[in-house]
Amino acid sequence: MVELHRALASCGRLFALPFDALWERRRSLAPGVDGWTLGDGDMLLHLAIHAAFQHGFALRLNQYLDFERLVPDDDALRRARSAAALTSLASSVLVAERLWGGAPAPALAEHVPAAIRRWVDSLAARPWMLASGVPLAHARWHLNPGWRGKAALLYATLAPDDRVSPWAVAKRLHALRAHWRPTAPR
Repeated sequence: MVELHRALASCGRLFALPFDALWERRRSLAPGVDGWTLGDGDMLLHLAIHAAFQHGFALRLNQYLDFERLVPDDDALRRARSAAALTSLASSVLVAERLWGGAPAPALAEHVPAAIRRWVDSLAARPWMLASGVPLAHARWHLNPGWRGKAALLYATLAPDDRVSPWAVAKRLHALRAHWRPTAPR
C-alpha cells in the first residue's frame, strides 16, 4: 500500500518542514527495493504530529512501538523546534514511554504542556488507556502553546490555504464571538 500526503498534518501550515529538506534526508526502503521513506528523524516528527495533532493520541498500541525504535536526537529536536512540532514530539514520546515503560527523554520533558502531562499522569495506574487519546480539539489547543501558537492554530484551521487573508479570518472570528459560550474547565 502507498500512502500519499501533501503535508504532515491536516493543518500542514502549522508545521514548517520544507519538502526539499525532507527529500534530501530520505532513505531507501531496503537494499534492492525501489522506493523511499522519510529519514529516521523526520519519521519520528511525522509520527509525533500524526499521533498528537491528527488523532489526539488515539492510536493502536502497536503504532506507539515506533517511538521506541526512533530515539530523538539533537537534530530531530532542532527540526521539531523550528517546525513548531516540539510539543507534539515531547507529548507523543511521553505517552509512548508510559505505555511501554521506556526511559524518559529529559530533553523533552519540559516541552510537554501541563494539561497533557496531567492527563498522562491521571492514567498512571492504567497506562493502556492512553491509547484512547483525548478529544482532538483539546489536544490541538494544548499542543499549540501561547497566544501565538493558538492564533496560528485558528488561522491554519480557518484559512487552510493562502487564498484566505488574515483579515477574513479575523472577521470570521469576530462573527463567531457573539455565539461564544466559554465552558468551565473540567
